[in-house]
Amino acid sequence: GGKMMKTIVIDCAELTDKEKAQSYLKNIFAFPEYYGCNLDALYDMLTMLPQAEWKITFTHEKALKPESYAMKVVETIREAIEDNQI
Repeated sequence: GGKMMKTIVIDCAELTDKEKAQSYLKNIFAFPEYYGCNLDALYDMLTMLPQAEWKITFTHEKALKPESYAMKVVETIREAIEDNQI
């Protein structure tokens, strides 16, 4: 198909805490109102995306601290991409 690729750039510096991160993600992915604003909901939403149309990249990955919420978000997104072959 000649579908347009949608590139989503996730700024890891925006993922500082759960509230900020979830509102940022909801916004850039244009998740629906019922989005649950947690990592499980994020995973579910991403695995429902039409995989061929998305390219997800990360900026400011150096800002990620091990075990931080931001790191968990990035890991969740990577897992969804892998499982969904986005």
